Amino acid sequence: MPFYDDTSQIYTPEEVAFLRQCYAEAAARLRAADRDFLQADLGASILHFAQSGLRDHARIADLAARRAQNYTFPIINMSRRS
Repeated sequence: MPFYDDTSQIYTPEEVAFLRQCYAEAAARLRAADRDFLQADLGASILHFAQSGLRDHARIADLAARRAQNYTFPIINMSRRS
């Protein structure tokens, strides 16, 4: 699970378990909806919401999944023009 914090914060085992629970729930929601998502972005969203003071794993997972669903992947034109 891609949990990386720019501030190099060290998380307790309980905090890591909490973040993993949030990630697993958000990822399961996205997969059930057949949505593609970037793992690093989902992890960053979860860290953001947890660091903002939210402590309800279901709420964090819901917000992170919604944020990931609203993200649109850039369209890359792979065709070559002559």
